[in-house]
Amino acid sequence: MWIIVLAVVGSLVAVTFVVAMIAQWCSPEAQNARGARWKQRSLTLLQKGDVAGAIRADLAALRIFQKTGYDRARVATHIALARTYRVAGNKQEARNHLEVAYRDSHKRDYEQFLIESADLLGEYFMGTREPREALRYLKEAAALEEQETGCAKAISVKAPMPGGRFAIVARHPVEVVFRRVHAILRRARVAQACLAAGDPSEAACILASLKLDLEALQDPRDPRAGEAMNTAFYYAAMDQTGGTLHAFRACMTDVLRAVCAASPGIVPGSGQPGLSPDVLGRTCEELLSFCPQLEQELRKIKFSRGYG
Repeated sequence: MWIIVLAVVGSLVAVTFVVAMIAQWCSPEAQNARGARWKQRSLTLLQKGDVAGAIRADLAALRIFQKTGYDRARVATHIALARTYRVAGNKQEARNHLEVAYRDSHKRDYEQFLIESADLLGEYFMGTREPREALRYLKEAAALEEQETGCAKAISVKAPMPGGRFAIVARHPVEVVFRRVHAILRRARVAQACLAAGDPSEAACILASLKLDLEALQDPRDPRAGEAMNTAFYYAAMDQTGGTLHAFRACMTDVLRAVCAASPGIVPGSGQPGLSPDVLGRTCEELLSFCPQLEQELRKIKFSRGYG
């Protein structure tokens, strides 16, 4: 009798354990963790040149995030897929994923996704020789990035914490500078689209305003430099060691001197006849050549503790 009871109890314990394991395996948290592993696998495959494998891995991650309702990861994966499909030469699939990401990024705290998807859609339409359509997206991306880097909240960032919580952490003032300069330089993309659309006067006006706003950053205390730059400067000045302020001033000097030197012919009033589309186009290219350098510095800041 006791043997039967023990056998029944043992069976119930085993069944309970198996049910618990299945429940844990099927939980949204566990599935999202598997989705994250697929995302990591996609990056690894892409680095190895296996574009098709990277697409398969991202599609697997996307199916998981769609099922669990992990919306931010889903939107980010659509953007990642668009980039990879573009590498693979599949422009239509890239556009499809970008349009989904763009559509689903019009909500609070999704601004970075909206900037990225709008910017990539602008690139897509520039590639398909539809500059008017490209202008719409590039203008939106540039305006949003300037808004995101110019206001008071630009000096802080939401940092992920254990348990799915977030903490508001101050950005290093040098990061504020790089992000602001990068945002202003994005206007050169809009100017390129204007040139492609046959409007060199508008392109020249955009580049003139770009140069004026870069020059305004040279004195971060100047109200024209923007609230983010003003606050970053005073935050740097509060450092008793002086190291933060030194790093802040050094990056301001190096970045702005180099960028402003890239557009010697662009001055206020340059919308007037005189500058050829070729000159304007070369100026756009030179200005935009600084963006990868700034993005690299921003990645260093993101993946290290502190800067300078």
